[in-house]
Amino acid sequence: MFGGESRSVKLVSPDPIKVMVSKNGNDKLLARVVYNGPVKAPITAGQQIGVVRVWRGANVAMETPVYAADAVGTGSTMRRALDGAQELVIGMFRAGVEKL
Repeated sequence: MFGGESRSVKLVSPDPIKVMVSKNGNDKLLARVVYNGPVKAPITAGQQIGVVRVWRGANVAMETPVYAADAVGTGSTMRRALDGAQELVIGMFRAGVEKL
C-alpha cells in the first residue's frame, strides 16, 4: 500500500471463486491477483483493487473483481517519503531491465 498506514490490505470477492476441473484432476490451474500498482492510500472498504484471474493451461478459466476488505488511511509524512523513495528505486531498476 503506497503511502498508507498499512503496507497491505486484505482482498475479498463478492462471490466464492469457483472453477470446474476435470474428474481425473489433471488440469493445471494458476490463480493471480491482477492490479495496477502501486495501490495508493487512502483506500476505502469496498473499493475495487483489481481482479482475480484463474488460468486453466493457457486459457483464462474465470475472472472476478476483488475489493478492499478494510479501509486504509494515509500514512505519516515519513511513511509516504519512504514509499516514494522505494518506488523511485524500483522504477529505475525496471527502466534498466527494459533496456536489456
